Formats: sequence, C-alpha cells, structure tokens
Amino acid sequence: CQIAVAAAVHWLAASLLARSAGVIASGSATGTISAAVFETDLNVTGSDQFKGRIVLFLSGTMQYEASDITVYRGSSVGTLGRLTVSTLHSSPADGVTFLIV
Repeated sequence: CQIAVAAAVHWLAASLLARSAGVIASGSATGTISAAVFETDLNVTGSDQFKGRIVLFLSGTMQYEASDITVYRGSSVGTLGRLTVSTLHSSPADGVTFLIV
C-alpha cells in the first residue's frame, strides 16, 4: 500500500511540474529604454499577458537577478514585446536572456 501511495505522489509531482513548465516563457532583451523598461524578442500579442509574473535573468551581468513585471506591451506588426519591471540594478544589455515564471 505504501509503495502505491508513493508512486501516486511521484506521478502527481511529475505531472504538475510538466504542466508548470508549459507556462514558462523565455526570451532575450533586444533594446533597452531604461533600467525598468526594455524591448524583448517575445511575440505574445496580448497586453499585460505577463503582468504580475517574475522575470529571471539568465546571462550577462544581470544573471540571477529577478524582478516583478508591472506592464507588458504586446508585440504587433513592426513592434517588439516590451516589459516594464520594478527597477533593476542596471539596464539589460541586448542579448541578455531571461525566463518569465
């Protein structure tokens, strides 16, 4: 009985982890406006799609820094997705990669 319960718990944990990974977005900075506003290569069109989520930087001098997203301006023809976050210690350089969780 304990083995069956343990197997069910492991299956549930794996299932939930797989589902959560499906909502993680990745991208890179493509143009900086300020330490709190930057352009990205995200092509999600909905405004504020990422509002309230966390951006976690993976490369460059900002590696391991994270901030909350306060505004997302969705991409459209001729524009890039733009993130506004709480102030960071510096502006993200072009090519800095990130995850949105």
